[in-house]
Amino acid sequence: MDFTADTWENRILKAALLRCEKMLIRRFALQSGIMKRLAYCKHLFRSVGDTTVGERDFKRANATGLYLYYKPLLQQAKGILRRNYHAGAAGEERDAAPCVYLIPYMINMETVFEFYVRTLVRESLDPERFVLEKYGERIFTRKGGEDPERVRQGAHLSPFVIPDLLIRDRHTGKPALVMDAKYKPPGRPDREDTHQLLSYVLLTGAPFCGFAFPGRRTPDGDRGGDPFSELNSPLGPFRYCEWFLGEEPDLPWFGRLPEREEKRES
Repeated sequence: MDFTADTWENRILKAALLRCEKMLIRRFALQSGIMKRLAYCKHLFRSVGDTTVGERDFKRANATGLYLYYKPLLQQAKGILRRNYHAGAAGEERDAAPCVYLIPYMINMETVFEFYVRTLVRESLDPERFVLEKYGERIFTRKGGEDPERVRQGAHLSPFVIPDLLIRDRHTGKPALVMDAKYKPPGRPDREDTHQLLSYVLLTGAPFCGFAFPGRRTPDGDRGGDPFSELNSPLGPFRYCEWFLGEEPDLPWFGRLPEREEKRES
């Protein structure tokens, strides 16, 4: 038996890929990243023949048994080749068939969770006291790091870190709280997560830090009435807290943070 990539299943997928390429070139100004992806995909299908695909060809394709993983791909290819892939403008293609919306990419739930946490925090902040740093703000690890010409090249140190949430005092501009959103079950300590959060504390000097989780706290994670624990650091008093969005979506440190700051100033 000869094994080949030139199968009907791959011919259908290649036809859908070429259709997408034509559509993208016609409707959008393609960026280099998209062009590289197209070139990569076309290279993978280099040994697959070009075929004009009709309805009967989908019946010839096999999406069972060992070929079961082709099923969602063939469904999307069918929608693309039938041109049921977008909602036309008002008055356009009035007699067209109802649209079929496709999901061409996997949803990154970690990023979605980060934005969800940021939204809840922003809505709960006291706008007269605090401000949430914009998403993706870089904190450089070395002096002059924002100027590439002044940074020594080749150092075994990441040039910057990007905390998920950094809250600053609106009047002084000093960091008040730094957090990292973790889309994972809470419980077992993670060495990498620990180092990540502690690096944020070191580089920002924020007196409050913590993690946000989507679930509920574990029984051994309940510390009673005080949600904060003090970190063992000679650099100053740093307080750690965990926020569980599966419980009541309150933000206990925002009620305590002004009080803590006043005590530190006194």
